[in-house]
Amino acid sequence: MVYASGFSEEHTEQGRRLEEELKEIALKYDMQVLGPNCMGIINNIDKINTLGLETAKDAFVRKPYVGVVAQSGALANIFMKRAGYPVGYQITVGNSTVTAVEDYVEYMVDDGRVRAIAMYLEGIKKPGVFFRALKKAAEKRIPIVALKVGKSAMGAAAASSHTGNLAGSHSSFAAVFRKYGVMEVDNMEELLSLSQALAAIHGNLPEVPGLASYNLSGGANILSADCAEQFGLTLPQLKPETCAEIRKYIPSYATVSNPLDATTDLFGQTDKIVGVLSALDRDPGIGAITITQDIAAQATEIVRGMVEAVVEGRRRGVRKPVFFNCITEMDRNLEIRNLLEENGVGLLPSMPVAYKCLKLLMEFACYDPSEHELTIPEETKANLKAGKALSEADSKAELRRCGIPVPREVLAVSQGDLARCESIPFPWVMKIQSPDILHKTDLGCVRLGVQNLEQAARAFDEIMANARKGMPQAHIDGVVVQETAKPGKEFIVGVTNDPQLGPQVLVGMGGIFTELFRDVVVWPAPIKNNEAIAMLKELKCARILTGYRGSQELDVQALADLIVRISSYAYDHKKALKELDLNPVLVYPKGDGVCVVDALLVHYQ
Repeated sequence: MVYASGFSEEHTEQGRRLEEELKEIALKYDMQVLGPNCMGIINNIDKINTLGLETAKDAFVRKPYVGVVAQSGALANIFMKRAGYPVGYQITVGNSTVTAVEDYVEYMVDDGRVRAIAMYLEGIKKPGVFFRALKKAAEKRIPIVALKVGKSAMGAAAASSHTGNLAGSHSSFAAVFRKYGVMEVDNMEELLSLSQALAAIHGNLPEVPGLASYNLSGGANILSADCAEQFGLTLPQLKPETCAEIRKYIPSYATVSNPLDATTDLFGQTDKIVGVLSALDRDPGIGAITITQDIAAQATEIVRGMVEAVVEGRRRGVRKPVFFNCITEMDRNLEIRNLLEENGVGLLPSMPVAYKCLKLLMEFACYDPSEHELTIPEETKANLKAGKALSEADSKAELRRCGIPVPREVLAVSQGDLARCESIPFPWVMKIQSPDILHKTDLGCVRLGVQNLEQAARAFDEIMANARKGMPQAHIDGVVVQETAKPGKEFIVGVTNDPQLGPQVLVGMGGIFTELFRDVVVWPAPIKNNEAIAMLKELKCARILTGYRGSQELDVQALADLIVRISSYAYDHKKALKELDLNPVLVYPKGDGVCVVDALLVHYQ
């Protein structure tokens, strides 16, 4: 372990040389090195403390453990400072010169002694190890909670295509996390709270996504309903037999519903509280139960009575996961926290954070790794070479060889060539053919609805003149005469090849609306058919596909097939393909397929 700083993080030539020398020595002698510029490791499972920070000699330990790995020593120390947080391993990796975050995640997954893994991630260095660790965790059902920082998409600003601009590096990480079942959070509070709650329930995950919200006040009940809707949680209607059972325990003026306001009448009524919990536990539509109750450092008798009743419910057979959440955030009573967690009950923060954590937990519970194409890409150095765009005609020729449906077209180098284009029926679409002019409409280099040769001759001259005026240095091959595709709904399908995470496939609303509405979904290649269908269902415009206000249902399966085929092409050509943009893709009524009207492929030079 190298605690010292003064290496590449200093951004000096001397620091970089020192770090490279350290790496060379480590590789020469087959040494694993933590750091440099790290805070060390604490292993509470085997009682080994090499942490370079002040901490208790015998730090708090209670099964089930959480494994913590972070690229920031200061932030990692927050886990040790949080009263009651069950740190099994805490690893601060620093510069990750030899061993990186992904190495330690894989170790903890293989080790099998942690119930959950909390990961603070700035970036990765070994994509193959990263994907392998996530795949193992997914298949073993070991939950990983990740806080990925540095979400700026500035790196996409120089991209050639719509796809490159829309699918920045964070979109790629977020897509990988979802595909491999990783729960991504947005701040340290969510990272701490969700990982600790997952450890507390010890693998007792909800079997169905329905949540029961159990409250003892009307205000908390309304807030619960609002938070559930905000974060997309399902509060299912309770079964008639559940309602009948609950009515035995709540006052006559209370209403049985979900969320449930059992009223303050139940304060101190252990048997009644257990009765309500047991009824909810037996309801087949309920996967988990959350109780709104402020558990402050100075706990009142009312709070203690509620906690003891929930623990008693556990003893009497309430088996579904139960969570407490507060109305506002506050210091917690450590004795009560320990009692709840020892009985498999999770303690979550204030309501908005708690409900977001519950949503992520529900998604993880429903996640099935067998439904996803979980690949482990080969280790390659990040390909940062510049890209070279193919012309539209060359791009389409490549797609045509892959069985992608594109319109017929002919290249006209001069006006005289237009006559031999008459095998294509009027009306025509005419576009400039140039590998240097990527956004043709912006320069006035596209003409639609050309009805005859006379119009075609004028369009040819105008397109060529606009191209030479707009981009005098561009190499121009001529004008493409293209068959006019029949009208359809416009979508975009694209690929951007992330230097670390590999090809990422994008689908969304196409045409002129692509960057205006930014209604897109990103997913790592390769993609299964069911994953492609799920991508389409996530779009805000998804109702257009299934028929909306009298419109016809579109050929969703044909669009999904296109996504799958493009994902396979991108994965097979990941060493050569930088970007791919199909926009617009016209989607026709069900059974009539799709047509790629415009295409752009960018290869590494």
